[in-house]
Amino acid sequence: MADHRTPDPQTRALIEQSVGEMFAHAEQDRFHRLTTMLGELGWSEVAEEYPPAAQEILATQHALSLTTSDLLDITLIDRLSPTLPTAPPVGRSLVLLPSPPGSGPSPGPGRAGGLLQGPPQPDDTIVVPFIAADGIRVATVPAAEVDVVPLHTFDPSVSWLQATATVADEGQPVAAEWPAAVAAGRRQIATEILALAGHAIELTVAHVSTRRQYGHSIAAFQVVRHQLAEAQAEVDGARALLAEAATDGGYAPARAAKIAAGRAQRVARAAALQLNGAIGLTEESVLHRYVARAMQLDVLLGSARVLERELAEELFAPDAAGIPLPPLVLAR
Repeated sequence: MADHRTPDPQTRALIEQSVGEMFAHAEQDRFHRLTTMLGELGWSEVAEEYPPAAQEILATQHALSLTTSDLLDITLIDRLSPTLPTAPPVGRSLVLLPSPPGSGPSPGPGRAGGLLQGPPQPDDTIVVPFIAADGIRVATVPAAEVDVVPLHTFDPSVSWLQATATVADEGQPVAAEWPAAVAAGRRQIATEILALAGHAIELTVAHVSTRRQYGHSIAAFQVVRHQLAEAQAEVDGARALLAEAATDGGYAPARAAKIAAGRAQRVARAAALQLNGAIGLTEESVLHRYVARAMQLDVLLGSARVLERELAEELFAPDAAGIPLPPLVLAR
């Protein structure tokens, strides 16, 4: 079970302000390495004192600032490092993520493909998970031995690359550690997606409250209010499921939370784009940046649609007859 310690409202507000200011000073449209930035902030003390809240605040502010960084890499490496003979260098390591929209690594060893969220530096270490005959294994590869090609992404502000690493050794088995790492990564991604979806709703509420048609505020029309209420309900429901997943700490709840976050951002996106009209897609509005980033993040570690199909295949597999449904599935 996860740690339940939470800061009081005043302390939380101060933490949010400090993290928000840190990201506000970060250069936009550039891939950042957060280790130094977090060290200057004294983040390790906050993370140790309030583990769940610290993770939520960091991911939320990271999303709202539209920062691109190695935050997800840090989360995954932190949980995989104990299994490796030599821990990857702090601040100089990236993880070869599963190629979107899939949820699992590629076969290995040999040539293993995947996604890097940012350009590797020459002295970086690339942590490469791959599927072996006995399950998931992880190896480390020098960045110089990784071939990268820039990806054309829906959100042009990210710097994702398609990467292929040459894995020469058998790696280390991570049968227990990999699911835990993926669960933590999915909770982080879900937190970011819901922060972006929630902000898109806030921007839309502000827009319809000031825009007038037929002598009335657009927000006065019932159909507008209904769409916004439905979108907010989806986001709030997904947040509640994410909170349960954070408390549980397990793989299945994290997958369910990421599915819910992906579904919520689809509903929020549809409402926001329809109610903002064409202006929501122009440079005059910032809405499109939050919508695009939420859509982009959804594909990491398995998109909502991929994970829904994966879950359905497990639940209705021929050998699953008589096995009780997971509690979180029953709760939905």
